[in-house]
This record gives sequence, C-alpha cells and structure tokens, in this order.
Amino acid sequence: MPLDSWSCGPTRVPLPQTTDEWDLDSLHPEDSSAFEDDLQASTLDHLPEMEAKGSLAYARTACCLSAVLCVSGVLVLASFSGELVNSVPSPAGRAPPDHRTRTGPVIRATAVSSPPFPLPSPLPSFSPPPPLPPSPVHSPSSPLLTASLLYPPVRSSPPPPPPPPPPPPVCPPPSPPSPAPTLPPLPVEVRPVSIDELNARFANGHASSNLAEAGVLIHVFDRTEGDTTPPWVPCTSDEWCAKFSDRMSASLINSGLKAMYSSQHAGLVLSPSASTVLCSYFADGGTMNKFCQPPAPPGCVPGCADQFTSRPKWCVATDPDIFNCAWRPKDLDVMLKYHFSHAYSYNEVVLGTSQWNARLPNIIDAIYFMGGDEQAEMSARQTYSAFMAAYPDASTLLVRLNIFDERPFQSVQI
Repeated sequence: MPLDSWSCGPTRVPLPQTTDEWDLDSLHPEDSSAFEDDLQASTLDHLPEMEAKGSLAYARTACCLSAVLCVSGVLVLASFSGELVNSVPSPAGRAPPDHRTRTGPVIRATAVSSPPFPLPSPLPSFSPPPPLPPSPVHSPSSPLLTASLLYPPVRSSPPPPPPPPPPPPVCPPPSPPSPAPTLPPLPVEVRPVSIDELNARFANGHASSNLAEAGVLIHVFDRTEGDTTPPWVPCTSDEWCAKFSDRMSASLINSGLKAMYSSQHAGLVLSPSASTVLCSYFADGGTMNKFCQPPAPPGCVPGCADQFTSRPKWCVATDPDIFNCAWRPKDLDVMLKYHFSHAYSYNEVVLGTSQWNARLPNIIDAIYFMGGDEQAEMSARQTYSAFMAAYPDASTLLVRLNIFDERPFQSVQI
C-alpha cells in the first residue's frame, strides 16, 4: 500500500505529501478529539477480525501504529521549526498537562491497547562511555602536567623474580695451628768430660744413630770458621765463608774408623748431646758446593741438597746408587755400616749451626791437636786460652790425639 494514506479499518485518512500541506491553523481541538475517537473506535471494532485473521491482523495493527508514530514524528519536526511544540505522550491512564505555545494547540494521542500477542523484547541499552576529562589549562604558576599525570601508567609486565639466595658459604678448612712460640734453647747439662770418657767412646764406637755410641765427633779447623771470629763459632755473614755459615762439617772416629780430614791441624771435640745432625756421608760429601741460599726450593737442607737443583736427595739403603746422596739423621747407623766397608776415607757429618752459639760453651768437650805437630799444638793452646777467657767456668779440656794409640786421647798440662 502506498504511503499516501493510512487505514485502520474502512476509514482512510489521506496523508500530506509535505509539511507545507499541513494546515496547522485549521486544526481545532474538536477535530483532534474526533480524530482520536475515530481512531480508537475503528481499532476496537476491527479487533475481533484482527484476532481471527491472526498474523495478518497483527500486521495491519502494527501498520496503523507505525502510521500514527510517523504522524507524530512529523509533528515533532514541525515543532522544532517553530510552528508546533510537541509534547511527549503521557503514560496510559494519565492526562498530559495542557501545554500551549503561541497559537497552536498540543495534539494529544490516546494510548491504544496492545494486542495480546507478545512483543519482541527490546534490545539492551548501552550507556555511552563517560566523557573524557577536560584538558587542563597550563598556567605559568602551575607545573606542566605530563602524560604520566593525566593518564594512569600502562601496566608493565611483572618484574622477574629475585634470584635465589646464594648457597651458604662452604666452611673454610680449619687454619693450621699457629706454630708454637720459639723458646730459648734449653741449657745443656754442664758435666765435666774426662779423658777416660773420650777414650771409651773411641774404643766402643760402632754403627749407631746415637752419636755418643757411634764414637768421638771431631771438627778439624779448616778455615771455614772465619778469619776475624773465634775458631769455635761458625762463620758470620761478614766473612768470606758466609755461604757456609748455616752448617759445620765434622767426622766420627772410633777404633774401626781412624781416617780424618787432616792429621796435621788442631780442632774441636764436640759434645754428642749438644750437636744437631742434618745429614751424613760415608765419604767426603762435597758440601762446599751444596747451598740453600735464596731462591732455594722448599725442603732444602744446608749441605745435604743436590748440588745442581738444591733439592733434597736422600739415600735409600736398597738403592745401589748411594754415592751421590745424603743420609738422613735417623740413618746414621746405615751410613756407618757402609763406611766400615769403605774405611779408607773419612766420613762427613753435617751439623746445624742455628743453635750453636746458644749452646756454647757446653757444645765443646775439648780442644785437641795432633801429637808431634808443634804448629798444631801452638794453635790449639792459643785457642784454648781464648776460649777459657770467654767462658771461665767451662769444663772444656785441652788434649793431644794420637789416632793409632790404644788410648788416643791424652791430657795436656796448661
């Protein structure tokens, strides 16, 4: 049906084609009332027919309502143009207030009862988003707002978890115990030595690691004692022999071992209880070429290290190469056994000097000279006089040595 008229029954009302055809001034309240009554009566008269015809009647009723709404919309547009003010229809059952503007009346529309068929549910309404806050106006007195102040900060990814705590520190190994404080050397028991005791050591000497049982320990004056120091003390650091100051060479003699470094010089008879053995050789050990001067490796023993490497080179009894090594102090008896089989030469016993001066005068049992050597006797007497002047209470003896006598040691009158 063309939209030039609307119909809700036998009555048709022609629709104006434009808003200019509406004669707004010709509309009177009586015409409006008759129009409403006619619309309501026509709708009610045809309601049974609409129900009988089903969906077709419902469609026609919906068409009538659409036409009414269309007319109302046109009237609203006219009111905005200043010709007519339309009011919103009041709820059913209540009379709208009488609003009038200038010359035109307000057209009222009476609510029509809705058909019994259910209407489709309206679409959910969506509320418009809230308006953005007004942009702040920057004033010279206020600080400039930055984006971080106007808008919430963008949430960043969560920070990484903290690293696991470090493992508990491993307990360090216990520190080595501190070395015991160096104590002054114990004084050696002062006991007068006799000629008989010296001869007994010589006669009973044998292969033993005990110096008193091995024989008589002697040091021949060999000028390694220094030129400006007494001959009974080791060389000092300001002498030509300073490199030998950390050791003193000696030899063991007994009835089976009568070879000596020299048979024409004087020397010292050393106390076995006050002497410290570093190593020994069953022949000349060549100790004047064996040093432990810095940078010597750890373990170097003065007069006992290898000539070229300065490392310890100890003899082993089962090793056939026993001629280029040093014997440990505990192996003194083994050295003497080899010496007995090679008795044609003297042996060399290397003594430490670190406690030598501290053990004076007890480290010296006697000062000797070889019998029949006047020069050696003169040297021995001078040395003995100086020694006794330095240690007046010493019990040191002055003796003559005849190595081939049954009693090789003889007392000498001062």
